[in-house]
Amino acid sequence: MEAVGAAANIIAVVQLASKVGSILFQYSKDVKNARDDVETLTQAVAHLRKAAQGVRHLLESHNGERLKTSQDLAVVTRQAEEQLQKLDRRLEPSSRRQTMKRFGFRALKWPFQSSEAQKLVADIERCTQTMNFALQIDQTEIILNIEQRVLLDKLPVASGAAFDSYEEGRNPTCLPNTRVDLLQQLSAWADDSDSEAIFWLNGMAGTGKSTISRTMARDLTRKGRLGASFFFKRGEGDRGNMARFVTSIAADIVAKEPSISRHVQKTLEEDPGIVNKTLREQFDKLIFQPFSKLPIRTGEPIVLVVDALDECEKDDDIRTMIELLSTAKKLQPLRLKTFLTSRPELPIRLGFHAIKGKYQDLILHDIPLSIIEHDLQVFLEYKTSEIRDEYNATVPNDRQLTPDWPGQLKITSLVQMAVPLFIFAATTCRFLADRKCGSPSNQLETVLQYQTKSQESKLDATYLPVLEQQIVGLSSREKAQVLSQFRLVVGSVVILARPLSTSALAGILFIERETVEMRLDLLHSVLSVPDSKEEPVRLFHLSFRDFLLDQDKRDNHAFWIDEREAHLTLARNCLTLMDELKEDICDLRFPGTRAKNVSLDKLATCLPPHLQYACRYWVSHVSEAEIIREEDIQSIHSFLKTHFLHWIEALSLMGQGLESIKLMNSLISVVSNQNSPKLLAFLHDARRFVRTNSFAFDSYPLQLYSSLLLFAPERSLIRANFQNNIPEWIKARPKSDNEWGRCLQTLEGHSRTVKSVAFSPDSSLILSASSDKSVRCWNSATGECPLIIPHEDPVFEAIFAPVPGSIATLSDDTLYGGKVQLWHAKTGTRLQGGQDCQHEAKLSFMDGLITTVSKYSGGSFGVRIADQPEARIPSGSSTLGAICLSRDAKWIAVADFDGIIRYFHTKTAECTWEFQHEDTIASMALSHNSKMLAIASVHAIITILDIDTEETLQRINTYNYGAAVMRFSHNSALLAMASTDGTIKLWDTETGNHFLTLEGHSNTIKSIAFSHDSTLLASASADRTIRVWDVDTQEASSRSNSHSGNARLIVFSDNSQVIASGSLDGTVRLWDSTSGKCLHLLDEHSKSILAVAFSTDSKLLASASFDKSVRVWSVSTGECIHVLTAEKHGGVRTVAFSPDSTIIASGNFDGSVQLWDISTGRCSHIVLGHSDMITSVKFSTDSTILVSASVDGTLRILDPRSGHCYKELKGHNARILSFTLSNDASQLVSGSADQTAKLWDMDSGDCIQTFQGHKDDIRAVALSEDSKSIISASSDGTSRFWGATTGECRQIVTIPKTCTSVSIQQRDNKNWELATNTGIIPIERSLSDVYTGPFPAKFSGLGISSDYSWITFNGENLLWLPGEFRPNEESPIVISDSIVAIGCQSGRVTIIGFRLDLLGF
Repeated sequence: MEAVGAAANIIAVVQLASKVGSILFQYSKDVKNARDDVETLTQAVAHLRKAAQGVRHLLESHNGERLKTSQDLAVVTRQAEEQLQKLDRRLEPSSRRQTMKRFGFRALKWPFQSSEAQKLVADIERCTQTMNFALQIDQTEIILNIEQRVLLDKLPVASGAAFDSYEEGRNPTCLPNTRVDLLQQLSAWADDSDSEAIFWLNGMAGTGKSTISRTMARDLTRKGRLGASFFFKRGEGDRGNMARFVTSIAADIVAKEPSISRHVQKTLEEDPGIVNKTLREQFDKLIFQPFSKLPIRTGEPIVLVVDALDECEKDDDIRTMIELLSTAKKLQPLRLKTFLTSRPELPIRLGFHAIKGKYQDLILHDIPLSIIEHDLQVFLEYKTSEIRDEYNATVPNDRQLTPDWPGQLKITSLVQMAVPLFIFAATTCRFLADRKCGSPSNQLETVLQYQTKSQESKLDATYLPVLEQQIVGLSSREKAQVLSQFRLVVGSVVILARPLSTSALAGILFIERETVEMRLDLLHSVLSVPDSKEEPVRLFHLSFRDFLLDQDKRDNHAFWIDEREAHLTLARNCLTLMDELKEDICDLRFPGTRAKNVSLDKLATCLPPHLQYACRYWVSHVSEAEIIREEDIQSIHSFLKTHFLHWIEALSLMGQGLESIKLMNSLISVVSNQNSPKLLAFLHDARRFVRTNSFAFDSYPLQLYSSLLLFAPERSLIRANFQNNIPEWIKARPKSDNEWGRCLQTLEGHSRTVKSVAFSPDSSLILSASSDKSVRCWNSATGECPLIIPHEDPVFEAIFAPVPGSIATLSDDTLYGGKVQLWHAKTGTRLQGGQDCQHEAKLSFMDGLITTVSKYSGGSFGVRIADQPEARIPSGSSTLGAICLSRDAKWIAVADFDGIIRYFHTKTAECTWEFQHEDTIASMALSHNSKMLAIASVHAIITILDIDTEETLQRINTYNYGAAVMRFSHNSALLAMASTDGTIKLWDTETGNHFLTLEGHSNTIKSIAFSHDSTLLASASADRTIRVWDVDTQEASSRSNSHSGNARLIVFSDNSQVIASGSLDGTVRLWDSTSGKCLHLLDEHSKSILAVAFSTDSKLLASASFDKSVRVWSVSTGECIHVLTAEKHGGVRTVAFSPDSTIIASGNFDGSVQLWDISTGRCSHIVLGHSDMITSVKFSTDSTILVSASVDGTLRILDPRSGHCYKELKGHNARILSFTLSNDASQLVSGSADQTAKLWDMDSGDCIQTFQGHKDDIRAVALSEDSKSIISASSDGTSRFWGATTGECRQIVTIPKTCTSVSIQQRDNKNWELATNTGIIPIERSLSDVYTGPFPAKFSGLGISSDYSWITFNGENLLWLPGEFRPNEESPIVISDSIVAIGCQSGRVTIIGFRLDLLGF
């Protein structure tokens, strides 16, 4: 409320200052004799207003409540308000003056003497200064708070580890008058500056160590001396290890000691990866060094409280931490001490032995018995009195306990039984309070019976009284039954991977919930059993688990549990339970439904918690069982052969799909030790199956049964085993590879071109940067994307910094240039940002400092290291082409357009040598040891130079003219070159031999990177994906029935029975559209195929090639019937059959058209007239007219019999991209790159109408059957419907840019629709109706998604396309009712047939 009041005062000042300022402005115009006073006062009021506005903005911000200084401005704001009010009253014109002003007289008279005005100015300036001072203080405080908050965000902490966390805060502290001497001793140690740096309190399980730790932490907090606390707990994530120990301690200290913040902040700035380094480095840089820079403390020491060190997982980490904590003694002025508790386990004892003499210790169970007995007595008296009072309040008088119950004698007996274990006392009290076993007095008698028995362990006395209530008074047969149930139920509870509720336990154990609850009813003193059947059952203390599983107690009591057998039992139960799994268990129905669309309620109904547990943890129980019998191996194999896909589906629905990869690894590890080759082979194949397709099934689980099986290799064991699960609605299956390829994984998530890719130093992570303004960090093993870092601009490069845990990125704004920023690799927090650089700079690190290299016009390049001024280095040439940096950024190779390569030292700017290449350089790469330079020329030659000797080591002909990027492997043994055609080739640098080609990307590859062991290669592409490849030196498997070059053309025959595909490799393939099988390989062309066309009767095929010929083939036999040459005309660009199949027309590169007699193969006419290349030729339906379109922007109308041109249609001012004739050939519609469409009269050759409105090339046009409507489709992403006579745009439909062809057709003589190459778009409105504004296209039937990754049905995702089966922007896509044919950049032709009648999900 204080802040609200302060804000109200400030608002009043701002408003008054604005009003007074306006009045003073009027005075400045009207008053002539006091201009200086008016101006001075006006400035003073303006400054006050500005200061008040600053305070107001600060108070109204989310930090307002914390700004104590500004909240104390009440006095000065009141003073300012009074001054302004007084000023306002004096300055306000009187009514008489206002009247005079209306008659035109000068109305205003300055009301102040000069001295009076100066005093007002002084008073206002004093208020202004006070406000500005407060504003400065509070802004500084905000900055410090923000810095501290940012700093805390950079320090990862272990959740629940602090003593006052939600998890720990519910646990008890020492009761008053207990542990008095011990707590006093600890307090004295903590206060004594000369005492040892560590106090180790050790004791056996159950002696109350954690309770003492919590009490110690609580007391230190009240005194303001707790530096930090960390309570280890096995099995509780980061609390079970040292991974977040130092950073959690540092975060606590920073929060409590702001003075240390700047020192820790500096450490993180200098070494962002420190949070992931060794314990020793973390402790040194985050604790030791920051503390050493603080002034010597004059008060009591700061204390760290570390509890249950024995529950930390790694013994080496324990010993290291003990050693490190002991070093605080060397910096005693810091007064940093550590209170530490643990069991006396061997690793801890060894750790303390190594620092002998540097710590103080106390063995809790060796404390004098009298003290332990006293504390136990106080505790028991307090707790039994609570039990007595609660019991008496709920029973009749005749059943109530006596006021002195249980009596001193029995308390003494309990104390003697408990010494030295407080866990005994705590468990006994819970047992006495548990009404299910009887009255407290009866329960007490049961416990006391154990004092007369021999006790080998105090834990026996702690837990056996509770446990034996299970079998008291039972016959031998009944005891056996109860003990069997106990081992099943409680044995499961203590080994579960995560706690389960009673209902879930019943489900996974195949017993009634009543049985579970009955077994747990008498165990409420050792287990936390909630009233709700849906809440999990938990252990009170880990010692109960230890007690039941202790091998030494196997023969000591009847309740011992065989841990391995318990795990094996749960594993078997899980396998049995998962027999309930089935396809589409959550009734998603449509194959493209996302897993996240399933509500939690539906998931819990279809996959109950016990079934979810079985799916998630059965592999863990198999692993823990260690020894697996032959029958269990068979059960696992049988389960996987039946339910593998169902299991992966369930994991995906649970949001655990990517965990399947880890689970496969665990199973392989277990089975590798067994003699089961068939199961092992199945698991290896299963691992490839899930890793290769993780993106698809993790998001779309039903794709497991359609896409993933359909595109799996022919010899995949998973495909073979589950091929009957491929849906019946898939009629024709595409041809897959025979074996798994080299691509291990495809990472999808970016929405635009991926510009760069990089491995982390340990190769566990992959970093990608994209034009979609984001950087993604991927797990290289699972494909999981745990981190996305958004940017304001497209990101061109992202690399891991030399210091682990940080990422450097280079984004590029097209207007202002590039920006380099540093980010935390785990949290995505920006660590450093804002360093500017030029467009398309190269990013690297030199001696740990960010380094950028930029190219400039005029031939120079700039090198900038960190925030130092950029060093501009002349390259020695006026032009700069390819450029590459060494790994350490100390060397740079630059090439000019004349083929001269110069090698510079970046620090000295010295050019150490030059090399004259005979060709223009396309790309370069330096080896990691900077000993070799690879140079790729534009004419497909790679030269590898020795840097030291300038000798040519290898000269390699790549036969690939699209080198995009090259990289050496880390061991310099391999050289990889990625190409614009989406392929990657690898060579042995020692021999120059090519040994591997990687295919799969559907677009240009922008970046490649080797893993640090040189066994993996990551590639980033314009197809928006990242691929991870296995690049060992074995021969890659070959792919059959595919073109070896980009399949750029696909055409259906008129009867839709045959598909023809033409490729850059010069081959044509004929495919059966029903089965997808390759019918014929037509390989007589010597160069790329440019066009293919079927005759109307589907018996002949014509193919045009860059080899300047047209070949005519028999579709049925594959025989070449005629070879038609166009040698003199620069080659053939396009070809068409006349509808009567008697003439072939070919359009040539020189602008000529040739007409060929099909029967003889002879050229009947050569028609000249166009001035540039022919883009298309088409016949009228009656074969009497031929139209040719050209790059020159004209269309010519020919008589195909005589070759006579009787009309030339001129009007477009750019190339003709499409045209179509009306049914009666009286009109023609053309679309052009000039963004217009035109309607022409064929008789007169006149342009009837021009249609304008598109903002890009018009790639397709169509004419309605009645010739009243024109349809155009453009690269601008719209289709427009035009009135043919008016030229009016009636409707606009937004369509995917994948639509490269469009026609209009009428279905069933009723509904009109757009037939495009990517699907059918129904026209829901009449073509003559006018609608303003675009409306989205709604596809009907089969189609291709806008991102090319799905085959769709009625606009919904139906079948996911893996990258190697996916088209790109330039790929041919043809859809004919129930068949989809796609030409891929890799040369693959994907043909898939569908049963549309079965797609009514």
